[in-house]
Amino acid sequence: SYQYALRDVFIYHDERPLCNPDTGQGFDGTNTTFKAPHSPIADITGDGIISNSCPSDIVSIWIDGDGASHYAAVTVNNADFGEISIYQAGGITAIPSDNRGVRLIYWSEPERYNEYLYQQAAVRLCCYELSKRLGSLNEITLAMITSNNPLIVLDPDMWMKEYKRYLKTNQGLVMGGV
Repeated sequence: SYQYALRDVFIYHDERPLCNPDTGQGFDGTNTTFKAPHSPIADITGDGIISNSCPSDIVSIWIDGDGASHYAAVTVNNADFGEISIYQAGGITAIPSDNRGVRLIYWSEPERYNEYLYQQAAVRLCCYELSKRLGSLNEITLAMITSNNPLIVLDPDMWMKEYKRYLKTNQGLVMGGV
């Protein structure tokens, strides 16, 4: 439930990184500092560390001058501001200036993200999954005590409704665009 909820609350991105926020340099063969277009960068793995380790919170792929794709090494310098360093796979050499493109794949937090509301949403999702499981048992177990049975049977989707309500509250006002 926790991992599933992370993907529901955070925002997925697959886009080009922005230039160096201090110098304005792009991929010139020497620059390694860039900015993610959306920040703060989210901890999509839920391990408390934002990194490109496996499984990764942020991934970068670049295409060389011959058209071959390569994974890049990404270091998150400041997740709150989206500041990152991008290197060739070895983690030392800058991406060459003759590259045909660089992509950044990551998740960001919504503007008004609240960790407490997220935790409450994850608990509701877990309760929903548990109530589905208890409601589908063919025999009664000690875990399915009589006092909880009406709650499970009356509205099996109650917890999912609560989960979605907490997610909506955590994402703040969502405006549609053109």
